[in-house]
Amino acid sequence: DGSLIASITEDEVARDLLLGVLQLCRAIGSPVTAEMVETHEHLCLLETMGVDSLQGYYFGMPMRAEAVAPFLAGQACHPLRLAERSGALPVGA
Repeated sequence: DGSLIASITEDEVARDLLLGVLQLCRAIGSPVTAEMVETHEHLCLLETMGVDSLQGYYFGMPMRAEAVAPFLAGQACHPLRLAERSGALPVGA
């Protein structure tokens, strides 16, 4: 849930809860998508925790489907491109 992600950089209880959720999801073979990723700190912490997919304003504001490819083409240093290259996100995510 996005409200949990919003506080993980400041709240140890939120981090512990998220780690528990991640362990549960791994145990049942369910992938985890983190919502409301809004800062570089969120991105780094969630990557370290092993979250499968990330989404949020850090990567871009909502846009029409036809605007996505041109947006990404012009954003070589966009966080989504960097995360994709580092292996943090599946290519084409």
